[in-house]
Amino acid sequence: MRLLVLGGTRFVGRWIAVEAYGRGHRVAVFHRGRHAPPEGVEVLHGDRRRPGDLEALRRDRWDAVVDSSGYTYPEVHAAVTTLRERAERYLFISTILVHRHPIPPGADENAPLHPPDYEGGEVTPMRYGPCKVAAEEAVRQGFGARALVLRPGVLVGPWDYSGRFTYWCQRVDRGGEVLAPGRPERPVQLLDARDLATFAVDALERGLAGTFLTVGPERPLSFGAMLERLRVAFDSDARFVSVDDDFLRAEGFQPFGYELPFWVTEAESGLFQMAGHRAWAAGLRCRPLEATARDTLAWARAHPDGTERTAGLPPEREADLLAAWRRRAAPRLEG
Repeated sequence: MRLLVLGGTRFVGRWIAVEAYGRGHRVAVFHRGRHAPPEGVEVLHGDRRRPGDLEALRRDRWDAVVDSSGYTYPEVHAAVTTLRERAERYLFISTILVHRHPIPPGADENAPLHPPDYEGGEVTPMRYGPCKVAAEEAVRQGFGARALVLRPGVLVGPWDYSGRFTYWCQRVDRGGEVLAPGRPERPVQLLDARDLATFAVDALERGLAGTFLTVGPERPLSFGAMLERLRVAFDSDARFVSVDDDFLRAEGFQPFGYELPFWVTEAESGLFQMAGHRAWAAGLRCRPLEATARDTLAWARAHPDGTERTAGLPPEREADLLAAWRRRAAPRLEG
């Protein structure tokens, strides 16, 4: 299979390129040259936001295009228009955040979507979901039954430049008292990007089309259980102190932020209870959480500058919050 990856040097696109190349497919990555590509792949330099750069992709024919770097309708429409006569299929990496909030527990691919945002420009957090809705539309307009759209939730693992899961791995490994946001039984969903890559390449090889919510693990996982499994995996002496949503809001934290990764309020917990039955039935599989955690921690140690965001709490901030929590809890304990 001759595969073109738009992006292909960071996280999701990188792992798809690695997976496809490892299976013997001919892989080309089209990127701006800001990050080193995976070994062995063909490198095509260009900026997808410059139409003239996209024109160079017409010189070849592609069995499939993987778009892991498209966020707005104009940039995805431009790529689709350029490639629809040169590629057999188009795989677009979207997001569960295309679904309108609050997302009810058990929502599947048919859950209501945000109204599409067709504008270009900066994609702010508020625009992210609506922009992806419009981008999906561009893919379906151009490729129809040849379009494959994957909607992952939180993706984790090595090369995750967001630092969200990496923070919890490093924090639990460090040990001691760990501030754990929210109710320990609150559900959480996360998927190793390498497992998404495996499913993506499988789907292209099998000629799958349509839309799939790619979330995991298949068996329900709570946030407290996630932390405990990290503790065991790292043989850590971490002790988890659960603090409630009211306390966190009073301290100025926002759900689904970077200071407390994976924390959402109870009202928003449907975000981590989405139904991935269609993808699981089609072959999506998740490696053990412990394997992802160990690999993520090893990658973080080898690439200390690998994350672009400072996710999580600085130690001093965490200590102050734990002290404030104890002061708040003390009257209730005395009563």
